[in-house]
Amino acid sequence: MSKLLDPGQPVALTMLGVLHHINDEEDPAGITAQLRRALPAGSYLAISHFRDVSSMMPSTAWTTATAQEILRESLGSGVWRSYEEILGYFGDFELIDPGLVPLADWRPAPGALRHPHFGHQSFIGGVARKV
Repeated sequence: MSKLLDPGQPVALTMLGVLHHINDEEDPAGITAQLRRALPAGSYLAISHFRDVSSMMPSTAWTTATAQEILRESLGSGVWRSYEEILGYFGDFELIDPGLVPLADWRPAPGALRHPHFGHQSFIGGVARKV
């Protein structure tokens, strides 16, 4: 029987749309730290997460709070976190360009405009590599 994964070889761990469903009391930072430690050098970690942009766009505070409440009521979880909190989930891994940015900015279409509105800014993602 052949092995599907060689534990010494790099892998990619994708946590896309996952961490914002782990509530604070469930320790998302601890969970991601444990997963990062288990990855061999050269591995990649991809994260997407809802970002609370109310500190940079105060007019969105109500929208963020309402969206979070709706998600929690319908799914039992849902947390919008700050850029700094989300960045912390990458630990000491090296971010790949363009970094932790709105998802649409990762591979924008040629000539695409950046949008400062809530929807564009509130869902961010990044990819990082374990050195």
